[in-house]
Amino acid sequence: MPAVSQSYLALALALESRTPLRCRYGGHERVICPIILGHRGGEEMALVYQVAGDTSGGPLAEPQWKCLRVSQVRDLALADAAWVSGRAHTQLQHCVATVDYDVDPASRYAPRRSLGDLRDAG
Repeated sequence: MPAVSQSYLALALALESRTPLRCRYGGHERVICPIILGHRGGEEMALVYQVAGDTSGGPLAEPQWKCLRVSQVRDLALADAAWVSGRAHTQLQHCVATVDYDVDPASRYAPRRSLGDLRDAG
């Protein structure tokens, strides 16, 4: 597995174990469930389902899909929350161009890595 950032690895491990995380992104505290991880334009990206916390528009009223630049994710920690992967969506995601990991075992994005790779890399 090529070198990845510590934040990327933490997100990947949370995705594998379906563990919600607390983090800071864009100056706001959020509770997220990572769904898809990979790269876009050489940058580590994460498609997450935000289930609690704040957004740039204020307090989160209901869970929402968010596209995060992993390099801007701060203060990752385990969250005391239930895992939620969101409702199935019919539109293709455009957050992650090259998918490394997808929580969906029937992923339409042909992930380049299996979640089992994470256990071997740790």
